[in-house]
Amino acid sequence: MLAPSGSLITKKPLRKLANYMQDHRILVGGVESGGEWQVAIGDTHIQPGNRVIAVCPSLNLNDVRRLFQ
Repeated sequence: MLAPSGSLITKKPLRKLANYMQDHRILVGGVESGGEWQVAIGDTHIQPGNRVIAVCPSLNLNDVRRLFQ
């Protein structure tokens, strides 16, 4: 997914979103910025325009979408 400006996913480092992601069974695996992919870790702070690989059960797709709205 592409991280839009102002979305929740861009407001905090991933470690500060950990409770939400754990509760909704979401895993952010990678982030692309400037043509380079990096493994996402707790200190990763996703910026607007970054591409993100997020994995979750299909029942939690709307929860992932909320992160990117």
